[in-house]
Amino acid sequence: MVLIAAVILGLTVGYWLRLPGRWLDKLGSASLAALGLLLLVLGAQIGADPATRANLGSLGWKSFLLTLFATGGSVGGVWLLERNLRGKNKSFSGLPAKTGEESPFRLAGFVALFLAAGVGGGYWLDAPEAVPVLRDLATYSLALLLFLVGFDLAQQREVWAQFKTLGIVAVLLPAGVMVGGTLGALVGGLLLGISPTVALATGAASGFYSYSGVVVAEVVGAEAGAIVFLTNFFRELLSFFIIPVLAVRLKGSLAAMAPGGASIMDTTLPVVVRSLGTEAAPIALVTGSLVSLLVPLVLPLLLRI
Repeated sequence: MVLIAAVILGLTVGYWLRLPGRWLDKLGSASLAALGLLLLVLGAQIGADPATRANLGSLGWKSFLLTLFATGGSVGGVWLLERNLRGKNKSFSGLPAKTGEESPFRLAGFVALFLAAGVGGGYWLDAPEAVPVLRDLATYSLALLLFLVGFDLAQQREVWAQFKTLGIVAVLLPAGVMVGGTLGALVGGLLLGISPTVALATGAASGFYSYSGVVVAEVVGAEAGAIVFLTNFFRELLSFFIIPVLAVRLKGSLAAMAPGGASIMDTTLPVVVRSLGTEAAPIALVTGSLVSLLVPLVLPLLLRI
């Protein structure tokens, strides 16, 4: 609720308070600083939590490999959907490719540096009792970041006109993310020796690890829940690195935001905006929100298979 309120507040303030162009550049720098703070805190949570470190050691590699299959499936699903729609709807041209921007590897390096610093700091402190405090701090850091994203989005009035041209495309994107990710995870599960039911649930979770890990653990078992949790947790973390690179490689394709899944409505939204432009923000908000709503409906059905 706090995160949604932060976006709405940013949109409201940004709508009524118009900034000159030179201040918009400073707003981008402020957003980058807030992103760095968020990554530090997220990393510290990982490093300071013994349970997370233990799971990383026992099931980490299998979950990491499954993450690659699920993420690749989502990217492929959205890319194929977008390609098909481009052929049928001539008015749809995707997002404008960004030019003259910073290297995607520079942003990925920034993410790696701050995340690694956070993990190292959390591990060095070795204070499990600080995890709840870090969790709250992460929420507030993300709220600040989302306020800045909302404010910036409200400054770009032309973005909403671009969003309206997408029509049904914006609604279909969640299907590409979830179906593609589910099929990709199923293939990965077969190769890694993971049961089809767990693999399907892992892919369908689409990065919504806080919900899916608990549900699968209750229905299937603790190890299955840990795999689902870690795979989707890794997916969110990897999105910080993958989205900037795909944004350049796929040049304006909506598939570049697919790795984030449900998280593109909040945690990875700033990376989507910085990599794909402000034009991508409304699409990411709608797609992430719809995925987050669909996961609790789809996951219980898949667990019955």
